[in-house]
Amino acid sequence: MMNPTDSQIAFRLRKIKTNFDRLDVDKDGYMSRMDFELIAKRMNELSNATDEQAEACHNAFMHVADTFGYTPGVRIAKEEAIKFGSEVMLKKPWEEQRAMCDNFHNAVFDAVDVNRDGHISLEEYKTYLQALAPDISDEDKVKSFNLIDVNHDSEISREEFLNASFEYFHGFEENELSKVFFGPLVP
Repeated sequence: MMNPTDSQIAFRLRKIKTNFDRLDVDKDGYMSRMDFELIAKRMNELSNATDEQAEACHNAFMHVADTFGYTPGVRIAKEEAIKFGSEVMLKKPWEEQRAMCDNFHNAVFDAVDVNRDGHISLEEYKTYLQALAPDISDEDKVKSFNLIDVNHDSEISREEFLNASFEYFHGFEENELSKVFFGPLVP
């Protein structure tokens, strides 16, 4: 296990705060199952999903909520979520952190891959970021997509998405991807 510097820890905290701010879509200062319901609803509206696609997207985001214990009525304040993401996760072995991240982001990948072709297109990714944070510019959405698409084939594979997610949530190095995965970092 690595011993991150104070500046690396501060950078990681900014990423965790950004993630919270993006996923707290109702902006009430808490993470809850309702936020994941709203993300699924927005994704389905923005993508003009069929009934079958909408149900699959909803189910995928409910799996994400369940993975982190967001059962009906459970709300986690921003400070508590940040503490979990920064302190509790760091105490877990690297392999366990990777397994948790992959479990969570496999479901996110399935939700974002609206047409179920096994890849995330630029339009699907832009729709996802629009559902999370309507204030992210189109330019930032494209930049994020291009950084995740490491083989530059104009689509994001599951492997690319999982690797980028893990780097974002568990990496300490300041790199371009870490600064734009969920759009620009909050201060």
